[in-house]
Amino acid sequence: MIKQWNASFLLLVSFIIGTTLFLLINTVSSHFSIRSDFTQSKQYQLPESAVTALSQLKEPVTLTLFYHPTHPYYKKIRDLLKEIDLLKNENLKIHLIDPDRDRAKTELFEKKHQLAARNKLIIQSGPCLQQLSDSDFVEEKEKATFFKASSSILNAILSVTQLEGRKVYFVTGHGEKEIDDISERGIAALKIYFKKNNLMSEKWLLPSKKELPNDATLLAIVGPTKKFEEDEILLLKEYVASGGELFLFLDPLVNTGLESLLSEWDVYAANQVVVDPSTGSPQISAANLFVSNYTEHPAIQQMKGVVTLFVVARPFFDKEESDVWTVSPLAITTPNGWGEASVTSQVYQFDRGQDTKGPVVVAVAVESQDPVKGHVVIVGDSEFVTNSQLGNVGNQDFLTSNLRWLLAQQNWITLPPKRIQEVQLHLNKKEMTQIFWSSVVFLPFMSLCLGTFVWSRRRV
Repeated sequence: MIKQWNASFLLLVSFIIGTTLFLLINTVSSHFSIRSDFTQSKQYQLPESAVTALSQLKEPVTLTLFYHPTHPYYKKIRDLLKEIDLLKNENLKIHLIDPDRDRAKTELFEKKHQLAARNKLIIQSGPCLQQLSDSDFVEEKEKATFFKASSSILNAILSVTQLEGRKVYFVTGHGEKEIDDISERGIAALKIYFKKNNLMSEKWLLPSKKELPNDATLLAIVGPTKKFEEDEILLLKEYVASGGELFLFLDPLVNTGLESLLSEWDVYAANQVVVDPSTGSPQISAANLFVSNYTEHPAIQQMKGVVTLFVVARPFFDKEESDVWTVSPLAITTPNGWGEASVTSQVYQFDRGQDTKGPVVVAVAVESQDPVKGHVVIVGDSEFVTNSQLGNVGNQDFLTSNLRWLLAQQNWITLPPKRIQEVQLHLNKKEMTQIFWSSVVFLPFMSLCLGTFVWSRRRV
């Protein structure tokens, strides 16, 4: 009888101790958490520089993950956002929207942000907003996949919160399009667009100032119709050489004087009009280019499957291989396009010996092998960013992709991408059979034998 009471008492004490430990562990774990990144490349571990920058945020920022849960990158991005959320910064708010389950919320979100496609990470602070997609998170290089979401998310957060000092200067004085012009051919919409991307716009009358601004985040020259003076061209050359970022929109059949500067950057701007009858309809001019062929250059990665409409464009050609400058095509016509030399003709027809056979390049990126020098994006049309055309087809997407590449050269914090290593277990038929017999038959049988042995000993 005493032995039974002792056994019952010990069982009760064990139950109380076990319950107490369980409650204690749950209480402690709810207030304190320890997470470890066991991936070989530490994909989800935030570097100290990133933690410091995010901890010092003073403006409220909302990160909304608008991805399908079945998307291959969804879990990786979500886990990284969890790491950011663990910083416990009250200015950082993270939301997840499932487009498949939250139908009502999805429709409202798409209308609010005018989203043409899903699978985006929206980062917003006040009126400033950044949209990140697959190409911002993953990079394919040398037959390997690299995860670069930490750097993209961090710099997008910094971009929408650091308004002061980020300026785009529009050069004027040579017949350029004006940011205050609200007519169809003006670029007032471009000024609004830049403001939404956290960039303040100002005009810079170069002929009277005789110098370039020293606080420019970006310099833009949109559709000049008059010739630049030699000293002005020298200023632009020195600006890029000293690390400045330049966005050039040059229309065809206009001698701007900048052609000599482009030549020094190994770009030849032909005095032709690009035509491509195969991309449009018979009702519109073949000079209205609907371009959907893009290269793999980082400035244009987000344009796959998107069409850009260039109203009238001029072609560009890479002069020759250079040890100083690298010229990369961005947007290209189909092989049916060409550079038309006879612009007075009513009907465009390819003339061998006069015209330039396609495919023809209508936009290029220029970058130096010297990291000190700046970067240039040159587009052979300025009409596609006017008030009447900026919202047409994928024109704004084309502008956004190139703009983000130019601004990315000025990242506040650069984090190296981390290689994604998927561990896969490949088993042949023999190994699968061994696993079946050992796990489904042998282990249960051994457990049964051991239980029978213990039961029989207790009966004795």
